[in-house]
Amino acid sequence: MTIHIKMPKLLPNMEMGKLVAWVVDEGEVFEAGDPLYEVETDKVVNIIEAEMDGLMMKHRYEEGDDVPVGAIVAEVGPRSSKPDWLRVSYNGSAIKNVANILEENRLTTVCEEANCPNIGECFGNNTATFMIMGEKCTRGCKFCNIERTARPGQLDPLEPIRVADAVRKMKLEHAVVTQVARDDLKDGGAAHMAETVRQIREINPETTIEVLISDLRGSYEALEDVLAADPDVLNHNMEMPKEWYRKVQPQCNYEQSLNVLRNSKKISPNTLTKTGFMVGLGESDEEISNLMDDILETGCDILTINQYLQPSSEHHKLVRYVTPEKFNEYEEMAREKGFKYVVAAPLVRSSYKAAEAFEHAKAKQA
Repeated sequence: MTIHIKMPKLLPNMEMGKLVAWVVDEGEVFEAGDPLYEVETDKVVNIIEAEMDGLMMKHRYEEGDDVPVGAIVAEVGPRSSKPDWLRVSYNGSAIKNVANILEENRLTTVCEEANCPNIGECFGNNTATFMIMGEKCTRGCKFCNIERTARPGQLDPLEPIRVADAVRKMKLEHAVVTQVARDDLKDGGAAHMAETVRQIREINPETTIEVLISDLRGSYEALEDVLAADPDVLNHNMEMPKEWYRKVQPQCNYEQSLNVLRNSKKISPNTLTKTGFMVGLGESDEEISNLMDDILETGCDILTINQYLQPSSEHHKLVRYVTPEKFNEYEEMAREKGFKYVVAAPLVRSSYKAAEAFEHAKAKQA
């Protein structure tokens, strides 16, 4: 449902109002009472407030335009609606094919557990990101849809073999393996991840392997164990600027996450490193730029940037839907700073088109 916001008649003889400034940009969500835009009448600037919660879908006029009274200034939708650029379609038969292989091997994917919007495209291309060490996480990050528990259970020693077998059945050229955080384990699950890499390599020697790991509780030795298995890409997501860690993921540490990337290059200089973060939490462009600088200082090769999608009303509140044009600006900013490969778009996730990112970054590394 689209609602039209019209230029109000603020004075008895008013016929036009000058749109001085938009307060809410396209793609941003707002609440009743929030200022939407500023209008000048007789040299007085008036703030027009929202009458209800909503999503700013489209500006009909630009800042500086003279707008007739009663003209449609903007189009808004319900706060729960999504912009057109976030709508995706699914290939049911392709999803079923991959799902059958996963079920047969008793495996879980982060695609399903985290409600990834790309599940249709990735499963349709016969790719998936395997999630190991259980379906529940020991951390309760306020952006994530994966269930939290203090007691996630014992590791399955046969899981690495089943993952390797699924890679074989799916004929994957590039396999991505991620994990839930396992703070209940001394090594954070490093040995289990390393064994999974080794099993994939043994059964699928031509397959390149990417691991998406937790911070392993900050353990340098645990990181050494993972890298000793020789993955082609080591990914650890920064997720957000440091100013948002305490509020959104209080059990994580910004510097500790940077050290995962930094130490990976110290331990294994030729292994590509990768990270990603999301936008839409409420962060500023300055915070994003500073985050990019901090990441680049670690020697990180690949960067992904994506839209935060609020899983439920219990999670961190979505502040804005970032437009594709703004994502292009972020991508250009990162390229100018010096990243080897950058992909920034609303539906990008850290493992989305991972093989393509690997090939591009590897070519530049050579």
